[in-house]
Amino acid sequence: MIPTRPAATTAEPTVAGRGLAATVDVALAAQRDLTAAERFAQAHADAGEPLLAPQYRDLIPLGRSPSRGQQLAFVVDLDACTGCKACVTACHNLNGLEPTETWRHVGSIQRHEPVGATLQTVTTACHHCEEPACLLGCPARAYEKDATTGIVHHLDDQCIGCQYCLLTCPYDAPVFDASLGIVRKCDMCADRLRHDEAPACVQGCPTSAITIEIVETGGTPTPMLAELADREPDPRLTRPTTRYVHARPSSTRPADLPNDRLVPNHGHPSLVVLLVFLQLSTGLLLVERITSLAVPTGETTQRGVLLFAAFAAVIGLTASITHLGRPLQGYRAILGWRTSWMSREILAFGGYATLLALALAMIVLGRDPTVAIASALGGGLVATYCSVQVYARTGRAWWSTGRTVAAFSATLGLLGAAGLTTFGLVAHLSMAQAGAALAVATVVALGSSSERRSFLRVPRSDADLERSRTLLRGALAGPDHVRAATTTVGLVALILSFGLRTAGVDTAASMLAVAAFATLTVSALLDRHLFFAAEAARAMPEP
Repeated sequence: MIPTRPAATTAEPTVAGRGLAATVDVALAAQRDLTAAERFAQAHADAGEPLLAPQYRDLIPLGRSPSRGQQLAFVVDLDACTGCKACVTACHNLNGLEPTETWRHVGSIQRHEPVGATLQTVTTACHHCEEPACLLGCPARAYEKDATTGIVHHLDDQCIGCQYCLLTCPYDAPVFDASLGIVRKCDMCADRLRHDEAPACVQGCPTSAITIEIVETGGTPTPMLAELADREPDPRLTRPTTRYVHARPSSTRPADLPNDRLVPNHGHPSLVVLLVFLQLSTGLLLVERITSLAVPTGETTQRGVLLFAAFAAVIGLTASITHLGRPLQGYRAILGWRTSWMSREILAFGGYATLLALALAMIVLGRDPTVAIASALGGGLVATYCSVQVYARTGRAWWSTGRTVAAFSATLGLLGAAGLTTFGLVAHLSMAQAGAALAVATVVALGSSSERRSFLRVPRSDADLERSRTLLRGALAGPDHVRAATTTVGLVALILSFGLRTAGVDTAASMLAVAAFATLTVSALLDRHLFFAAEAARAMPEP
């Protein structure tokens, strides 16, 4: 308890004409009075319960804890929300967020009622899901769900900044802080709740539109905004617990930006390089094995392909490190292997690199590397499967299993075949095997281009896929056209280089083959960039 000082005298001595003694008297009188902060602390210390307990009882379950089958959750009264964003400001100030960092957002929907259309604001933050995808997907185990309250906490000290939770969360709740190199998110102001204080957003709302309640868990998941069931993420993905309530039945629709004003998503250049070069590495081994069924691979070709594959793998793995916000903590990325496909991908690529090194060691020792190369190929295919699952498990339509398998397989086949063709032409090796690889590259390139043209021509019934299609026809049309052009130019140049080599023009054939392969690599990098940038799944009503 803070000791109470005697109240200051109301009559202050006159300083003029009394010198130093008068100045000291005034200072001592001022010190006898409590400051505003001290008076506030004294009042709380003297009270038998929180001073705002009557108000808090309406905002939080004061003095009550969830029992088995229950947890804490946000409840938002849409009829009371005015869109003033006091909740956003309160959250920002209390948690000391960066100027561009927000954990709570306010979006809009349009209500269509008998009297006409009205704008309805919707405040949203982390939904503290029953089955949080951020927790299950995190490779570093930097999330935990409180067993009693159900609050999903982010453990800042364990985060490696891989940002995978930004992809797995369908509601865009986690936020990456580049200055800290980690992700952060709403924790429902758990410390305040622990001391019977309302969270910042709850206390800051002037209309009490946001409250904390104890809700039942384990039931059939239902959309948070029933009127937008076909426009918000599938609640079965994570089972969000936030409840939106309103007394006015109406038909609604999002009031967000029209499709022609969509903004491309983050391109993730480090992940682009990682995926392309590791798929190139695996593709080289795969196409070499496939073509060897018709044309036996010579020992020189086998060694050269293995070195080529190892070099590509080193580039890809090196790029992956630069993606982390805290690369020195990267060793933690395998801790979540039980639930995280990213951890499994990292382990699989680590195994693939180890098997490649073993195959190279066999060559150096003069041993037959065939078995080791086959084992490395198996490891690379397993790692590629893990890469597919990393994105398919996010539940985003643009990254569905079928679409992701097609995209990654096309890169693996095209670059693997083009790389083997180029190597055969430059090193003056088997023309038969180079021709077989060229045929594979041609088939894969034509098939991939045909699929993309079909996607761009035909409107999609899925709203998220239509948004991706709109981006590829609008804001991302330039990169997509360059991608298509480089694929065509690279493939034609590769065919011409094969023709020159057949005609005996070796130097020109080698130079053109290298240029063709470089062009096809650029095409693959652009395609993987579009894989990330064109993802446009809706989360919640947008700001």
